[in-house]
Amino acid sequence: MSPLHDSQLALMEIDEKILRLLHDRVHQCMALSGGGDALAAEEEAEILAYWLEGAVGLELDEAAVEKICKLVLLLCKQTEE
Repeated sequence: MSPLHDSQLALMEIDEKILRLLHDRVHQCMALSGGGDALAAEEEAEILAYWLEGAVGLELDEAAVEKICKLVLLLCKQTEE
């Protein structure tokens, strides 16, 4: 295998893990909302703060991580409806 091909496979494996984690998170949100425990705005703010703190620790672009977090929260909200 060429190094480029190996890199592409590694990226695809990471992408698959990300998708599986999103799936798990959505199902956890569904379980919470099934019990009438949808996330409150305050809880969402705490989650966003947690993500941003993690972004700083991992030296990731905070603005990009904020957008990703908001999209993940939106994905969970849309699934709850």
